Amino acid sequence: MPITTFGPGTLTMDPEGDAVSFECQVRTFTVQHAYEETQEAVRYLGDGCESPSVQERGDSIAFDIDHALDAEGLYQYAISNDLEPHTFQYVPNTGGTTPAQWTGTVTVTVPNVEASGRGARLTGSVEWAGVGQFEFTPAAA
Repeated sequence: MPITTFGPGTLTMDPEGDAVSFECQVRTFTVQHAYEETQEAVRYLGDGCESPSVQERGDSIAFDIDHALDAEGLYQYAISNDLEPHTFQYVPNTGGTTPAQWTGTVTVTVPNVEASGRGARLTGSVEWAGVGQFEFTPAAA
């Protein structure tokens, strides 16, 4: 079982339509899964009578970027699509016959823009909440 490394990979927004790729801006990437209890467990008087708790999973993606503030950069993409749902495809490493990937829909928001001093790269952090759960496709050799 080979361990997958980060890169060379891809981050493509709207892969089924007018695909736009941002992998040349992405420095780190995280696929996040959070669980929320939507119904508490309940125990009743009768022996063996209980209602189990119910959990729901919410997915999101987060990544750190170096900003390209031109018309093709992620910042302009986010400004133009702020608060809209868009599909994505993330492939952490394009090696192999069929690489692992996540696909889904996220709500696009505008990332922050920051720098540590004069001459430093403009950087930012992105966290986009998923709309529903992401689909994972495992790698195949």
